Amino acid sequence: YLKKNQKDPVAAIYLGRIFLDEGDCDKAIKLFKNAVEIEKDNSEYHFRLGQAYGLKAQKVNILRKAFFANKVKEEFEKAVELDSGNINARSALMQYYTTAPGIMGGSKEKAREQAEEIKKLNKQIKGITILTGAEVNILSDGSLDIKDEVLQKLDVV
Repeated sequence: YLKKNQKDPVAAIYLGRIFLDEGDCDKAIKLFKNAVEIEKDNSEYHFRLGQAYGLKAQKVNILRKAFFANKVKEEFEKAVELDSGNINARSALMQYYTTAPGIMGGSKEKAREQAEEIKKLNKQIKGITILTGAEVNILSDGSLDIKDEVLQKLDVV
């Protein structure tokens, strides 16, 4: 279908999601990039491309991680820029900011800002509650890699 309908971004997104679920980030990246090229202003497409880059970053050697990590950040930031109400993108960006080193754009302050924006959006949505959370690492000295004031603002750690 996609070979005949290369201008169909929806088909590319659905197929890309299947490949991403199967762990084939290269095929997913190709499909998501295609969708983004067709609809540059679609927040969801940028979010999906960021997810695929994130999976790729986990699979490559240490030297290439920085390259893909930067792509993850760019795509998640673009997704939020295009649609400030895209909670999935905000949540992913918050997670990126909490786990990435500062040299790669990680920032506890930026993570906190995303958490606050998610809480604001949460108040606008009736019937469900969106929780904010982050992955926390325990350092060799027993302390956590996220400051207490950031942890206090999260719902799940």
